[in-house]
Amino acid sequence: MDDEISRLHTDALVVDTHCDTLKCLSPEFTRPRDSMWDDRSAFGLGERSPLGHVDIPRLMKGGVDCQVFAVSSSRERTPPHALRTALEMIDVFYGECERNGETIAPVTCHREIVDAVEGGRVAAMLSIEGADVI
Repeated sequence: MDDEISRLHTDALVVDTHCDTLKCLSPEFTRPRDSMWDDRSAFGLGERSPLGHVDIPRLMKGGVDCQVFAVSSSRERTPPHALRTALEMIDVFYGECERNGETIAPVTCHREIVDAVEGGRVAAMLSIEGADVI
């Protein structure tokens, strides 16, 4: 990478505003039958994983300072199912943040993002995808 581009990337607050990783870590996610994915508990944000768009090692290697994790409804979008799925994904999010607290921090505002990044952690934020869950 060109020095100027590399410097810009290093100096900027890099925010990825969407990933579906929580869906892949949630109990509802359907994994291929014949694969190592059968044991979902073997995977999480703390280690490089075949599940989802991101994990902490790849975020740090790529210089991502803040990752926004999408919470979405289930395939069945009726209110009780959509809400249950969203709450399960939120539970997965906070569980992963707790298990990996040295490298990732849940945040809700700019100040918390800056504090997490200055502390050497990836800032993690939630978003809601679609209105089915509200």
